[in-house]
Amino acid sequence: MKPWTLSNWARWEEEKPHWFTDTWIDGAPNRFVPYEFRVKYKKIKGRVDDDRLKKRRGSIGVKEILGGVER
Repeated sequence: MKPWTLSNWARWEEEKPHWFTDTWIDGAPNRFVPYEFRVKYKKIKGRVDDDRLKKRRGSIGVKEILGGVER
């Protein structure tokens, strides 16, 4: 899959197939996106190069703030 996305990404950018949406692009792992497009998306869409930092953690709950104890 990786070689396929790397070799076709530029064409998809130009042709804009109906499935090549921001949601699809955001879901593509960075290692599947050519470097020049990762840089482009990082500048315009906030893409993160480190996959571990890509997913944001949800809101923290009161229980977590209080050290796992509800008061």
